[in-house]
Amino acid sequence: MEIILDCRERDLFTTCSNLLKSSENFKDIKYIIMVGNASKTPFLKNSIEKIFNIKPWVHNNLDTVVAEGACLYAAILE
Repeated sequence: MEIILDCRERDLFTTCSNLLKSSENFKDIKYIIMVGNASKTPFLKNSIEKIFNIKPWVHNNLDTVVAEGACLYAAILE
């Protein structure tokens, strides 16, 4: 159980740190889009919503959303 808590706290810390690095102020953040496996955990989604007071958007199919984004980005590069 302790290992799971450590992982959850590390994921939350990493997520919040990256969000704050991308913005100078909490108020500047208007949308949060979550992708990847950590997005599947209710703990992370609920914590982000409480901290930023924004309900994060989570894709219906988290298993393919990263690949879909990579395809879109590759199409833009062509």
